[in-house]
Amino acid sequence: MNVVFDSPGIYVIDYPDADSIEIVDKRYDKMTFVRGEVAHRFRAEFQSMVGQEPNLEDFETMIRSFEPPVTYALSYH
Repeated sequence: MNVVFDSPGIYVIDYPDADSIEIVDKRYDKMTFVRGEVAHRFRAEFQSMVGQEPNLEDFETMIRSFEPPVTYALSYH
């Protein structure tokens, strides 16, 4: 498990052994989990952006583009 992004609005965790990415939208308490090809595409786009030195808003816009129409509400224990 690797935390690859943490901002006031979004938290991204990479699970390389499971070939998956978890995206948590802190503002709306929603979570998205992507696997396989979508996770590969996310990693590639994220690495490309890192090389361009974007601002926080650019990162958040890119990350939110991976959120599918169905997300899951977070529950706190």
